[in-house]
Amino acid sequence: MGVKREQLHQWFLEVKRWLLPLTEKEANQTVGYAFSQGTRWAVLTNGDEWRIYDAHSKAPLPQKCIMTIQSLSSPDATEVFSLLSKDSIQREQLAASYRVRLIYQSVQSELLNQESATVKMIRKTIDCPTIPNVTKSEVTDAITLLLAPSPSVKVKQMITTGGVEGTEKLPLALGEVYSINELYESTCTGNFPVSGRKPEYISFSDGSGENVANWREFTGVAIEWLLQKYGIPAMPISTGSTEHASVNTAAGIRYCYFMNNEPIHSDGMKFHSIREFSIQGKVVYANLHNNAWGFVRCIYRLMQAIGADPLSMTVRLKPQL
Repeated sequence: MGVKREQLHQWFLEVKRWLLPLTEKEANQTVGYAFSQGTRWAVLTNGDEWRIYDAHSKAPLPQKCIMTIQSLSSPDATEVFSLLSKDSIQREQLAASYRVRLIYQSVQSELLNQESATVKMIRKTIDCPTIPNVTKSEVTDAITLLLAPSPSVKVKQMITTGGVEGTEKLPLALGEVYSINELYESTCTGNFPVSGRKPEYISFSDGSGENVANWREFTGVAIEWLLQKYGIPAMPISTGSTEHASVNTAAGIRYCYFMNNEPIHSDGMKFHSIREFSIQGKVVYANLHNNAWGFVRCIYRLMQAIGADPLSMTVRLKPQL
């Protein structure tokens, strides 16, 4: 079903069956329809999950998706729908918001690339008798801290003037960095720091990392890296929430799974949002239908199952603009 909004400022809406998993096939179809009609913004939904794509972008399909809400109850829903309003479209606020994000990501990529001309210039500028032999990695480490959004936050780091590993309060300019362990513990105390916030970068124990746009993408990237490094653990893995791990039904108790060898829970009911992972010829499935709180607990459970240290993976939140 296609819906247009005005001749000059319009968007295309593709509505799928309620809770139908939105795969690459559905996304390609929606973006293709919008592009063929000369419409830049393509909206794909199954009634609960909503995605906005830039049909005019030349980037690969995953990068065409500029915004996602996992559920109508998501804290981000109001913001996303406001950007699709008539007034917002006519004022090109969606385009402006997307442009700011692209510029931010480009600046971030330049600053975190050790081989970029900008990092080399900074290194040359600050390399002096007071701070001799500054390395490019030290420059990008400092920039990573500056890009984090909170005025003060614990981060696990290597103190280079002696090689001592520790945890320290640091004055950060823009936002927060948390380990999976810290986030998991906060869900147990009820003091969850990321409610209404989105992740923007996930860092791994080998020094690598990846930009992410939302908690669902964060979870998919984390699973992929963990399975590639440690292999597939014993299945199934239950959801990260005690109260959601089992559900009373007319037929008895259904155990809800986060990951399984088949995309089903204990009673045979299918996962809501299915993601397949293939590692060395073996296939497992993850249920990516959750909120930030639930996704964090699920990744913590997976790290426990494979023997990975939950302190070794960190996530940086997007700045609160």
